[in-house]
Amino acid sequence: MSDEVMYSRASSEDDDAFNEWLSSEEKKAADKKAAKEAAENYSNDYDDIKYVGLSKEHPTIVRFVGNFVEEDPLAHRKNPTDMKFMHISKIKGDDNKPFYLYLPLRGDDPEQDHLIWRIVDKVLEKEWIKDPKTGKKKGVEIHAEDQPEIYEMIKKGGYTPADGEWPYKCARGWKAPEMLLINCIDRRDDWCKTNKHTKLLSKSVKPGVTKDGKPTEFCEKGVPAYGFFGPLTQLRKNFKVGWEHFDVVITRTGDGTDTVNNLFNGTVSATPEAIKAGFDKSMGIDASEYKYISFENDLTDEELSYQRYDLDKNFQPTSYYTIKKHLFKSIQKIDLAFDTDYAKQLEKLVEEESAKWKAEHPKKNEKDAEPTVAESAKVEVEATDIPVDNPADAPSFDKMETVQESAPVQEAAPVRRVAATSGLSAEKIAVLKGYAELTDEEKSYIKDVVLKADGSLDHVEWTDNAPALLDCPSSDGGCGQLSPNSFKVCPCCGKHFA
Repeated sequence: MSDEVMYSRASSEDDDAFNEWLSSEEKKAADKKAAKEAAENYSNDYDDIKYVGLSKEHPTIVRFVGNFVEEDPLAHRKNPTDMKFMHISKIKGDDNKPFYLYLPLRGDDPEQDHLIWRIVDKVLEKEWIKDPKTGKKKGVEIHAEDQPEIYEMIKKGGYTPADGEWPYKCARGWKAPEMLLINCIDRRDDWCKTNKHTKLLSKSVKPGVTKDGKPTEFCEKGVPAYGFFGPLTQLRKNFKVGWEHFDVVITRTGDGTDTVNNLFNGTVSATPEAIKAGFDKSMGIDASEYKYISFENDLTDEELSYQRYDLDKNFQPTSYYTIKKHLFKSIQKIDLAFDTDYAKQLEKLVEEESAKWKAEHPKKNEKDAEPTVAESAKVEVEATDIPVDNPADAPSFDKMETVQESAPVQEAAPVRRVAATSGLSAEKIAVLKGYAELTDEEKSYIKDVVLKADGSLDHVEWTDNAPALLDCPSSDGGCGQLSPNSFKVCPCCGKHFA
């Protein structure tokens, strides 16, 4: 009898152990599946971006391309290649590994703002205290004293003096600085001409080598809007012409926080007449640099054909999924310190984000989501670092981004287009005076025609595969509306181009 009891007990323990193991394996499989789906949901194809940096050693000479956009979160950007504002910062996650945080511009209502902005406002809250020396009130970040650890985490993004003087000094933390992203043609070398592609302007580009001895560049993403957007706006106002019509000469003077960006219209300032009158002296550059400046007021047909970086594709706000992946424990610490529920809000935002994505991207085949035994090992590796943000963002130790030296851009093979039947209403077609002269292929580029309340034309929306857009020259009797540079007639006003 005792033998049976012993046997029965052993059998029960084995069953419990087996069931526990089976349950853990099922959970692992479920976690892998969820990780795979998350990776599929948020991963994107990013470009290997080539930057041109500002320098104190020599002037940066570029021709900006695309439309100028006002510094406003509600500002209308006609094309994804138009200049873009975005807050960008390199911070450390819960695992102490650096990653890039991308945030949208702040909105008018702080309560409805991005979660990270609300957290930043809470931790960096200020009280206006009267300065006994000056008698004036000054803002004091009150939690620097009562919550020093949390305050430092937000202020410096996880960087400490142990990371080195410059990484710590330059760390901008969760309060990511506002950066300006602009497509441009670099005049100092022939990379753009060779690759038929623009570059992006960067605050700093420094050459280096990888551990394997391969050439690389350390680049900052964009230029700080503060100290650059003002001079850029003033330059456009001074010459009352779009920035695609002149080369911009950029010099940098001063040191540290006193560094100043100086912007000049090189196309006007370095002409023989301007040099004779001494106008070129204001640029403060050596005359040997003038050879890089183009004196053409318009982009050439070749330059108009250059591919431009899609700034919406390459620079998106960091998904809430990624924020949870990297910062969930940090946010939980903030909740404990401030008696808030940001972690709970984050989980809800992740669910809403995932549901929205799934609704917009229904699976063609549910079986595709099931990882096979053969690929399960691969999924397990992927799950440790899901590529929800730019996979090219291999974080460097300091504040600069490591980017492999770009090989010539490989353009996608041309795709044959089939003329589609226009979905525009007769009312919308009627306001396009040049529509009848367009070919079927040209008509297929029109995504929509937006009308004003009185029925007149507001603007035309173009498809993603439309050629680069140019404005119909209002100075020459045109309407100022945008249309593909390959068009021979303006679809909006009917003006013919040479």
